[in-house]
Amino acid sequence: MKIRIITAVLLAAAVSYAANANDENLCNDAYDAKNYADAHKHCSVQCDKKISAGCVISGKIYQSGLGVKEDIKQAKELFEKACGMNDKNGCLLLGDIFKKEKNLENVKKYYTKACDLKEGSACFQMGYVYRTGLDGRTDLQKGNEYLKRACGLDNSAGCTMYGFSILQNSSKSQDISEAKKFLEKSCGMDDGLGCAFLGSLYQTGQGMQTDYQQAKKFFEKSCGLKNDIGCFYCGSLYAEGTGVEKDSKKAQEYFETACKLGHKLSCTRISK
Repeated sequence: MKIRIITAVLLAAAVSYAANANDENLCNDAYDAKNYADAHKHCSVQCDKKISAGCVISGKIYQSGLGVKEDIKQAKELFEKACGMNDKNGCLLLGDIFKKEKNLENVKKYYTKACDLKEGSACFQMGYVYRTGLDGRTDLQKGNEYLKRACGLDNSAGCTMYGFSILQNSSKSQDISEAKKFLEKSCGMDDGLGCAFLGSLYQTGQGMQTDYQQAKKFFEKSCGLKNDIGCFYCGSLYAEGTGVEKDSKKAQEYFETACKLGHKLSCTRISK
């Protein structure tokens, strides 16, 4: 008798699990296929069953007005529900909404929670808040701590800005070497600005031996990632013949690309 009861309990649990998994698949598949009417239906069911991913997608649907009337209040409630279930995406998206609304108290509240739930972009946002004094109180040390955490969670922007912050505050060779590690990680994750900063270290020989070939390599990668600074540096190398054969045509091509990407100084370097 006892074995039958246990078997029945396990069977019921298996059926429930399968049903929830099916709801989740229907929700995700419909949303990915941009079938927002079905996504809304299936994700709402999932959210009602306290499955946070369904609440997050439902929130996105209301936030962007996808197949329903745009409703930011409803989106907030759904993201809040997901965040309450410790869903880092729900907390992050809620932080994003409050950032647009300039509600700094809630920005910090929800980004901090998302960061604690190991969402790297939220840690980066908190680093930005503290470093820029967005809430009226600049705290570079705390800001850098968040940037370092972001990098540890493989957020490339966090790695770039943490590496850059080290360079801003120290010219000691050991600190530059430390900054280089973070910029290498950033560039390895295809962060164009990180590659540009890394290339500049090799170009200037700051804390290391000058290596123009390495500088060119990282500037070219940066430019290929559509970073205006990387394109400008490439143009400068060819315009001045620094570590490469002087080539005005190539220089102009890079300056033109940088200019199109918004680099104003490059626009002044284009020959008329």
